[in-house]
Amino acid sequence: MESTEVVTDLIRMASSSTTAGQHGRDKQNKQNKAA
Repeated sequence: MESTEVVTDLIRMASSSTTAGQHGRDKQNKQNKAA
């Protein structure tokens, strides 16, 4: 049971970090288009 919680935390961390990276890329794309 504990190992399952650890795996869930890792998946949550990984998905949140990739989501943040995607937002950063979108922001950069908008700045490039505006420039």
